[in-house]
Amino acid sequence: MNESLLHLNQFIKDFNLKLPNGSVLFNAKVYFKEGSKTNSQTSDVEIIREENAATVYFMNTSIASEKLPDTFSLKSSNFAYIQKQYLKIQSNSNELIISVFPTLRS
Repeated sequence: MNESLLHLNQFIKDFNLKLPNGSVLFNAKVYFKEGSKTNSQTSDVEIIREENAATVYFMNTSIASEKLPDTFSLKSSNFAYIQKQYLKIQSNSNELIISVFPTLRS
């Protein structure tokens, strides 16, 4: 299994993000960093997982309107889980780094 997928699965497990119906949908604070530019957004996040593939979607429409990417897959990005803190996504095509901090459910 791909190392990025292992990190993503552990992130989902540790933060208990899988809903009873099997989907992974949660709210998060998302930080975008490209060079010296930073941006933060609150967004619903959906993660679609298949056997050896996964895609992360940011549902907040203002992310795309600010010309930031709102979709990341294992094919185009590296995922790293900083244990009990956040998911780090680094795009293969440029210096963009995204940090996803789940908002805990009450």
